[in-house]
Amino acid sequence: MLGIGSKISLIADVIRSVNSGKNSLEEVVEDLAKQPLVLGSDIESIVPLARKFAFIEGEDGDLCITKQGLEFMKYVDATSRETSELASPMEENYRTLDKLIMDVGAKYEKENKQVFDDIQEIRRLTSKHISNAPEAASDYELMLTATMPQGLGKGIPLQLSGSVINHDEAIRKVIKDARRELYISAPYIEPETFRMLVGNCVTGKISCKIITSDKDRLVDKPYKLKQLKTFLGSHFLDSKIHFLKRENVIAHAKVWLSEKSVHITSANILTNSQVENFELGIYSTNASLVSACQILVNKVWEQGTKI
Repeated sequence: MLGIGSKISLIADVIRSVNSGKNSLEEVVEDLAKQPLVLGSDIESIVPLARKFAFIEGEDGDLCITKQGLEFMKYVDATSRETSELASPMEENYRTLDKLIMDVGAKYEKENKQVFDDIQEIRRLTSKHISNAPEAASDYELMLTATMPQGLGKGIPLQLSGSVINHDEAIRKVIKDARRELYISAPYIEPETFRMLVGNCVTGKISCKIITSDKDRLVDKPYKLKQLKTFLGSHFLDSKIHFLKRENVIAHAKVWLSEKSVHITSANILTNSQVENFELGIYSTNASLVSACQILVNKVWEQGTKI
């Protein structure tokens, strides 16, 4: 979960990107996701907030900055040190987010009451899941992911909103976070289910690498492999599939991995894993965790055979 200061800075970056001529959501995401710790999913959640406060306006493909947006961008630039403190409340002299907001606002409330009020409203909207107690708020996301079959109730309980997301939502977030390459590890893959999970995502500019041990579907049934390859060829920049199955060795991990995020799950890419089974996992943008997963998954990928 982004800290409040990071969200404020990202709103300013969105405004700046639109002001530089990026007039569609896709262009803004592509522009800002080049930054090391900025995720495509974060940007997509921030753009509606910038619209809500009338910092940007217009339809997608014709976005433009407003006068209020220009003032807000100048405000954030002028208070970059304070914003940085909000984004990184890990220092020894930690103060609660409320106190930090109050201190910053006290300096600028008289100069620009409208922007000050906007900051307070942004804090209310974006920090409702962040405790006001003096605990460090992380600048990365870490959430549980789940598949809750209809037979087990009404899905994810409402009280877990914000900390647990659906399995398929986590997959979409990882794909949106990918800038160049998407790794997928799954022992069992149904091409139809894979198409259902990926089909609505924008993937034309990224490569896809799949590691699997599904002999029954993808090795013994060539038409299934052809279905999967046809879909990959029409949706990704390029793709490769590696098969790993040796005596007492398979690739059993279920992982969706981009450069900036990872979804580790118990769910295979099978129909029953999406609608019938109780499945659990995690989604995270923690850089150390993502880096470790990249090393491990790539090591296993290199041991596979291209099919």
